[in-house]
Amino acid sequence: MLKFATKLAPQPERLSNAHEVGFEYAEIFLTSKSIKKPKALAGLLGNYPLSYGLHFINRGPLSKKQLKKTIRLYRLLDCESMVIHQPMYRLYSEALLDIDPGLCLAVENHRLKLKSFWRWADSHEHLTLDVEHLWKHTLKQAPLSEMLPVLKKFLKRHGSQLKRVHLPGYQPGSLEHQPLSFNPKLARKVLKALSKIDYQGLIVSETRPSMQKPKFLRNDINLFQNWEKTLLQKSKSNID
Repeated sequence: MLKFATKLAPQPERLSNAHEVGFEYAEIFLTSKSIKKPKALAGLLGNYPLSYGLHFINRGPLSKKQLKKTIRLYRLLDCESMVIHQPMYRLYSEALLDIDPGLCLAVENHRLKLKSFWRWADSHEHLTLDVEHLWKHTLKQAPLSEMLPVLKKFLKRHGSQLKRVHLPGYQPGSLEHQPLSFNPKLARKVLKALSKIDYQGLIVSETRPSMQKPKFLRNDINLFQNWEKTLLQKSKSNID
């Protein structure tokens, strides 16, 4: 079964909202401030029945001590992977892996032209696919009918490297990082494609902080659960 998550800062109100509407997974967005006390942060996160993935800090400079604290949190939460942007990967991956060679650093695509997108996919052992970045920046807001074949081609070639998927409800011309429920058609198409390759990582509805309200969170989890229910019903009818 697919694992649907919401992305949030590690704050009690946001964590409580995610749990109360029905999320079982969350991607925690880290900052230099939030990793100051990794044991205390892990304790806070442990108050909620959620499983976690981490998103590495987006801005430096970072000291070796800060890197160690980030890794400490990763291990305390028993994470499977950590999203990292390419600039931070170039700066800190060697130091991070020197401290802990077992880290799974999943490098995210961003403002890449199409040739650079394929080069990114070929260049890293572990990947985070941001569907919004692919659609908006790489494919220049092409119609969904043109974006989906590129997505499926990527999954066929690189699905085994994929550790995280960012899936906001993007539509050409809209604001970035809107709730997934803002584009149900995109959601269903991408979820179907991921289920076909038996994807095991988190699928993250990456919603801007101003829209991380219970009503939007609830709409997202309802969309996912309804899609999941329909898939199970189809599978059952095929068996029958």
